[in-house]
Amino acid sequence: MIEFSIAKQSAEQSAKRRGAGGLGIRTKLLLAFAGVAALTLLGSGVALVSYGHVNGAFERVTGDGLPAITQSLQLAREAAEVTALAPVLLAADSPEALEAARATVVDKSRGMKMLLGGSRRPRSEAASPRGWRTR
Repeated sequence: MIEFSIAKQSAEQSAKRRGAGGLGIRTKLLLAFAGVAALTLLGSGVALVSYGHVNGAFERVTGDGLPAITQSLQLAREAAEVTALAPVLLAADSPEALEAARATVVDKSRGMKMLLGGSRRPRSEAASPRGWRTR
């Protein structure tokens, strides 16, 4: 009888230790590690998708934005050079000097037209805000 009551008490104690769900410490630890591993895999998947979006945005900026910026800086430099030639035109004291300055202005403006011609997009791609006229 004593052995039966001791076995009954130990069975009751182990049931209390297992909790209401009846899970042992081994099962709880296994579930905890499996949960951590699953969250790690989920986080890795989200990171890969996010990296793909960031990479796509980076490619758009470097593929479209930087060449346009470079071209606009070249155009600004050419425009500054044409503007710098205005005093030379005004100070020309002979027809030969005037013609030489005019030829330089024409040459620079031709370079600007070439830069502008290379930067144009087809009308279907170009965005024209309201009120702006397009040619």
